Amino acid sequence: METPKVSCICLTENRVEFLKKAINCFNAQTYSTRELLIVYPENDYNTANFLTDNKVENIRSLILPTGNQLSLGEKRNYAIDNCKGDYICNWDDDDWYHQDRLNVQINSILLSHKPVSLLAYVLMYDKINKEAYLSDLRMWENTLLCHKSIFSSFSYANLNKSEDEVLVNKLISNNLIYPVIMPQLYVYVFHGNNTWQEDHFNRFYKMSQKLRPESSLLITKVLEEDISIQEASRVLSSREILYQFCYV
Repeated sequence: METPKVSCICLTENRVEFLKKAINCFNAQTYSTRELLIVYPENDYNTANFLTDNKVENIRSLILPTGNQLSLGEKRNYAIDNCKGDYICNWDDDDWYHQDRLNVQINSILLSHKPVSLLAYVLMYDKINKEAYLSDLRMWENTLLCHKSIFSSFSYANLNKSEDEVLVNKLISNNLIYPVIMPQLYVYVFHGNNTWQEDHFNRFYKMSQKLRPESSLLITKVLEEDISIQEASRVLSSREILYQFCYV
């Protein structure tokens, strides 16, 4: 099977501790033909210094000029224009990714002949209360992986919130999405400093399945990096975790 190059886009700003974990997840991916494009503002010296001290061959930087007032959606579109891959993958700096995320989503696209892959369920983690959930069924915008060519017809909306929801709704309307049911591939984290506020996450929690305390404890250990990404990926894919998920 072909192995097209995937460009993962990570927008960040003065969040080096988050960025380190996002890079660790990227480096642990089992899919080899990939790059990580880290996008940050010119005056973010913390990120710049960290990346200078930690150069990796398949990680590049894209610096936004100081004073540039691009919306979040415009920043995403600008980043896509500067990607080298055949496929684009969203890679938020504050979430966690299973080592097989890229591999599964790319193969789902190649096998389904759809240009877009999204996860239909994700794991959600409330860092404040240390509780984990299986999300409700929806096309989770933050899990987007798609062929770069779709951006010749579609783009992120010029917004600072819901810019990805507008895009995904258009992709749904045009029958371009293949949904993947593997929630263990992605942990969506609420930490109190997200783009969306707590009430946004609370609405999702009410529609989600709260996991057993031992599962929440395990995901806490995963996010605190008490176990390796490889071991975390294995455990989250185990029968003990997956069997408790109620999808219907």
